[in-house]
Amino acid sequence: SVSEAEFVKQMRLLRARGYRGATFTDVATGAVSGKLLAITFDDGDESVLTRGFPILSQFGFVGSVYVSTNDVFAGTDQ
Repeated sequence: SVSEAEFVKQMRLLRARGYRGATFTDVATGAVSGKLLAITFDDGDESVLTRGFPILSQFGFVGSVYVSTNDVFAGTDQ
């Protein structure tokens, strides 16, 4: 887990170094070139939407969210 302040700091540094956001598929397949960055989140926690997405948008990055199907099928609210 990364604090909001640290996440902003990381995104600012990556943007300053010339990285651009791309989907994981674009990076993995080489569909686009340059200094690309695929940002992934390993849970479907609400904070990805409420805190992560606004920060990504601020710096022009995109992200992929990987949701644990165990939590979905178990009906847990995480």
